[in-house]
Amino acid sequence: MKDEMLISNSESLEKDGLIKQEDIIQVLSIIQSHRDNAYRKVNEEQIMAYFELGKFLSNKIKEAEWGSRAIESLAKTIAQFYPEIKGFTRSGLYRMIQFYETYSDNIIVAPLVRQISWTHNIVIFSHQSLIEEKEFYIRLCIKNNYSKRELERQIASHYYERYVLSGDTKIVIFLLLVKKIILTHEFWTPIVWNF
Repeated sequence: MKDEMLISNSESLEKDGLIKQEDIIQVLSIIQSHRDNAYRKVNEEQIMAYFELGKFLSNKIKEAEWGSRAIESLAKTIAQFYPEIKGFTRSGLYRMIQFYETYSDNIIVAPLVRQISWTHNIVIFSHQSLIEEKEFYIRLCIKNNYSKRELERQIASHYYERYVLSGDTKIVIFLLLVKKIILTHEFWTPIVWNF
């Protein structure tokens, strides 16, 4: 739609003899490019803020300084100071903690999460258990610029598993075993070997 408006408006300006159509297209392209860059920078800062808040809150909880009531109180305080900002509810703050704890130890995935939206990050870290799977869907979002709906469709169709199954069988067997171990770890009984 923008392209159609651009062409019709630039054609009318060119008819007036004021500006050539290709010059108009170039100017508008520069503007759009910088708008896109600004959006990406804002998104990156937002993700970094959520990561940093998640780290702070996670540390407070691990040090046993804060509990659930403190998080709820913080959410209410944030709402009072910044009523126009959404996402800092109790559940939103816990998502930030989960986000930080999910990616804090991974030097490969942590920088990638800044390149996709918070919504995409929530979908990925809420649905996937393996870090390799998370990385796969993050890279897929970056490469293909998926909407939330398309990302959810890919996850629901088990695209990662299908992709892995199409490759080396050794990798497939290893990943399936790791996934099974992760999903069933709560039933394990620790064994201590004394020699």
